Amino acid sequence: MFRIWNRRYQWGMRFRRGDEGGPGVPTGRRVDELSDAADEAMLRRPETPEAADAARRAVEAAERLLDHDGGLPNQRRLARALWRRVSTYALPGERGALEHAALRCWSLCVGMLDTARGDAVAFDDVVGDVGMWAGVLVPALGAVGRHAEAAQVYETSAVAAGKAMGARGRQARARLMLFPLAATADTMAQLFVDGSWNAGAEQALDDAITSCHGVLGVLRGYLSGGSFEVTEVARTLQVISRLQTVGGRLRDAAAALDEAIALQGTVAGEGPRYTAMLHGLKAERDGLRGYVPFTAPTSRPEPVAEPAAEPALAVPRRAFLRAMRDAGIDADDDALPLTDALAMAAAERMRLAESEDPLRYGPACGLLMAWRARVLVDIGNLDLARAWADSSVRHLSRYADRPRRIQSSLLVALAVLQRAASASGHTEQAVSAGLRAASLYAVLVAGDPSYAQDLAGAI
Repeated sequence: MFRIWNRRYQWGMRFRRGDEGGPGVPTGRRVDELSDAADEAMLRRPETPEAADAARRAVEAAERLLDHDGGLPNQRRLARALWRRVSTYALPGERGALEHAALRCWSLCVGMLDTARGDAVAFDDVVGDVGMWAGVLVPALGAVGRHAEAAQVYETSAVAAGKAMGARGRQARARLMLFPLAATADTMAQLFVDGSWNAGAEQALDDAITSCHGVLGVLRGYLSGGSFEVTEVARTLQVISRLQTVGGRLRDAAAALDEAIALQGTVAGEGPRYTAMLHGLKAERDGLRGYVPFTAPTSRPEPVAEPAAEPALAVPRRAFLRAMRDAGIDADDDALPLTDALAMAAAERMRLAESEDPLRYGPACGLLMAWRARVLVDIGNLDLARAWADSSVRHLSRYADRPRRIQSSLLVALAVLQRAASASGHTEQAVSAGLRAASLYAVLVAGDPSYAQDLAGAI
């Protein structure tokens, strides 16, 4: 658990207003102006004393305002200023200052998530900020050896993003998925180099590419947000290209880079880091030029001004937790990761365990396959979700001679299949899965009434 670095920002201070100021106290508007100036300095003049000074001034002003008024808006102002300040520190000389600022920023983020939890709109907005700030905090904490804390930032942000149902929560989920997907690209490349490639790796590669396209589809909807959002889409296309290169799909890899270069070229003039990103994309594309000539994309996707909130299709998490207990595995939230890459990894780990001891781990493997399908439904990848849910149902049916261990798992797998099939237009399959789930529900509740609460909302 993180230590709260400054006890001044506690619950009793969180709900006062914060724009009036006082003698020597800046207004909220003034703090926002200073943070905007720090962002601009970091964009135009990164790694300069001017950028560091601008960020420091924003932090100092936000500190004074929060001392005067500890409400949620002012917590956000200080967290934003600290996030930008973290970006300005240089290693190794400023290691201690970077560590302190990153941990303090994260402690504020945790408090903000807690404060906003009862307000869906405020929570979605906070999650949107935290999902973006994690992109700086995770590597910063890792760079100073705080690997456990870096992992906690990622996991806590991912869990919170999974609970936020608005447009910013959807964006945060997509942003956070890029962490494991980029790591998967590196892992796949290493497997290929080491000569360890096999059918399992090929399937994992296909799944990763599909997940990346899901992320891409979400992030395209935010292209109108500005240069940062454009670069996020270009970065996602870069990860897709790397995955496709590992799989030998060089034409697809080149097409992804061509689109990334076209997009990044529209913002490269806005700052050195955007220019460096464009140069990096072009260097990777040059490596494929001997195989696939450059072809500029014929059209740029139209940005969507305001992405719609995703439909509420999710099978309740508590239903999976009850099924986990029945399957004989530890029922805790950590066993149900909220990003597709991590959910896929969890299912693969359980598949390996099943190969060693099928009777012990077989039902759990089927359940985690269903969980991955549920995550895929959440991000809108309905066809792949339907395939995984159907495989989960078939897998669990192999253990039908152990009904007490698999019935609740089979119910949630059928519930996910019903949702994925219905949303993708496969009505007959959806109806069949729904009827089977309803029958299992009746059997389970008749034998143990506690299932009525645990499985509420699953069918």
